[in-house]
Amino acid sequence: MQSNYLPFDEITSGLDFELAEEVLDALRVPRPIGMALIRVTHEMRFAREMADRIVYMVEGPFAR
Repeated sequence: MQSNYLPFDEITSGLDFELAEEVLDALRVPRPIGMALIRVTHEMRFAREMADRIVYMVEGPFAR
């Protein structure tokens, strides 16, 4: 299967700080041309550093 999108959903959840940093470092490599990485994260520092575009979800369907 070939796709132009690679989704990640909270890939560092449940990891200790050091291991989480290793995972985030691995994602800092340049992505293939034409590949969009879609990341769901609470790691805002990482999101600001890496993103071309950021979308904030506020009061989504599960918000009260």
